[in-house]
Amino acid sequence: MKNLDEIRSGLSSDQIQEVKTVDQKSPSIVPFPKLPKKTKMYKSLHDTLAKIISSDLGLVDTNTLAGQEMLKSRRAVLLRLLWIVANHGSIDGTHLSVDSIAINTHKKGTSGFPTTEDGWKRWMEIISKAGILGEMEYADIDRKILISPIGWLRDRIPNSNEPAWYLRVTFDENLGGAVVLKALKHYAVQIDNEYSKKAYSKFVKADMQFLLDKE
Repeated sequence: MKNLDEIRSGLSSDQIQEVKTVDQKSPSIVPFPKLPKKTKMYKSLHDTLAKIISSDLGLVDTNTLAGQEMLKSRRAVLLRLLWIVANHGSIDGTHLSVDSIAINTHKKGTSGFPTTEDGWKRWMEIISKAGILGEMEYADIDRKILISPIGWLRDRIPNSNEPAWYLRVTFDENLGGAVVLKALKHYAVQIDNEYSKKAYSKFVKADMQFLLDKE
């Protein structure tokens, strides 16, 4: 950025073009099904997932091509992370907690997943823009032991099969708090049991059409 700023400072006004904007693409969200008897818990969860999926995650230039690509990439990481927490984590008071081994096992090669301590801190800040509060709890050993020689945050305590750290997630009140967080866990497990490999594709669209079959 420093080099680009220096180049820009040497350009005349007629050499600088305004950034071209593009139509913003809304994420695909399946509408909540019309049920004879609506399930309040699932409707609240659907509203929450729609907010999360539609969040700009702190980006301010999503009307540019580069901005849209950045949002698309961030959204992919956020939704994969949320799926792992919901489907493979456990309720811990007002939190959903998942261990580092499960995270690295189920990230499925998602591009942009954090691999370092600083990377995870950055992602805690990003997901907070969507109302999701995250914190990491490390194993009770010297933190340096959990960092590999190339700087990656290990998922196991060296010479053991124990998790090196846990990620704990909370929803703020705008997302419905602990009640909706627990509903998220129930929803993720239910569609995973119902659809198996197709479950994640339904999760990222907040698809709750399976409720029609329950009527």
